Amino acid sequence: MNYEKAEKRLSDMSEKEALSDYDYEFLNEIAHGDDMCLKCDTADLLIDHTTKQAVEILKMLSNDNDATVRASAYDNMWVFETQDFDGILRNAVANEKDGTARSYAIFSLYDLYSENGCDTAGLIDFMYKLYRTEKDRRCKLQYLRNFYLSGETDKLSEIIAYLEDEDYRMRITAVNTISEIRNKGNNDVLLSALKNRLKAENSEAVKASIKKFVNEVEEI
Repeated sequence: MNYEKAEKRLSDMSEKEALSDYDYEFLNEIAHGDDMCLKCDTADLLIDHTTKQAVEILKMLSNDNDATVRASAYDNMWVFETQDFDGILRNAVANEKDGTARSYAIFSLYDLYSENGCDTAGLIDFMYKLYRTEKDRRCKLQYLRNFYLSGETDKLSEIIAYLEDEDYRMRITAVNTISEIRNKGNNDVLLSALKNRLKAENSEAVKASIKKFVNEVEEI
């Protein structure tokens, strides 16, 4: 498969309100292929097409040998019906070996329940059991995000603490997480925490991430 032509077709498909059977055949071909980038782009495309064909392709991508492809598949499952991906995401949260992919499954599973108006009490219990033994910081942060969104407001300070992580990539993840959980009730606290972090931050990438958040908030 020619990469440039495939990317052009994916780009054209992203403009469509609905995909044809021919389009899904093409996406299925990509899912069975070897190109990781095309597979990730396919997963991203399907977030706008919650059809049975899309479900089957995302299921296939979630079993891919490449962890980046699996992460992309998990990342785009939350907009579908709960029954479509509840089992797959629960299994990924509990058993996915790659930390980054697992972190995507953690937030996507919670958002799948939230988006479909499902009760999350049992889900939070399930996640707490795994949180207690989780070692990956990316995953722990996503668990804290979910706990906070479920009503455990005391978790806010633990989320903010990740702004001090020694790994600049984790600090960027913390900024992104803070952006997701921001609301009128916590806005001032989060804005203050990020401005304070900006004063001490050495990473240009983290600075850019913080400045983007601050500018967006202050423009509202």
